[in-house]
Amino acid sequence: MYISERARKMEPSATLAVTAKAKSLKREGKPVISFGAGEPDFDSPPSAIRYAEEAMRKGQTHYTPGTGIPELRESICTYYKDHFGLEYTPANVVVGAGAKPLLFEALGCLVDPGDEVLVFTPAWVSYVEQIRLLGGKAVLVDTSKTDFIPRFDDVKKAITPRTRAMIVNNPNNPTGAVYDEQCLKDLGRLAVEHNIAILYDEIY
Repeated sequence: MYISERARKMEPSATLAVTAKAKSLKREGKPVISFGAGEPDFDSPPSAIRYAEEAMRKGQTHYTPGTGIPELRESICTYYKDHFGLEYTPANVVVGAGAKPLLFEALGCLVDPGDEVLVFTPAWVSYVEQIRLLGGKAVLVDTSKTDFIPRFDDVKKAITPRTRAMIVNNPNNPTGAVYDEQCLKDLGRLAVEHNIAILYDEIY
């Protein structure tokens, strides 16, 4: 079977490799603390399981709207208003099957071949591969010498006429760093000044 050149250029996931190695060592009976996939170590809350069962018994087992269940999108708007004072409507909200596909779809709306996306490193390994898969270029901005917080001058230097977006992962994976208010304001100001989209990946 033919595999596209684009797919052949992709690197295997380092996260999955580490996770597989940790599971292999555990099967051998060795004590392991895995720093692989960030999966919760607890089960789904009983209330979530109960509501899911109730919904299925009511026949809610068919396709949902492509952008997500309307009531859920309305609840998300309410959450952001109550917690952050931000006003959104359901038309501004898309619910997907996970962060990775949603990030890829968002990048697909922003990146043409040759376009650039700023990635603050250390970073989640999938960012770079998703950008590459779309024919874009990940421009890496190292934060290891600045307490893992991107600095205004470093980010500004990395911006070019081909910069289309920056990925802001806060709190950061894998460093755990939390960007302070001034950092976020600086990134927002740069984005507005240079007409750059921000993909804000708030994972925790």
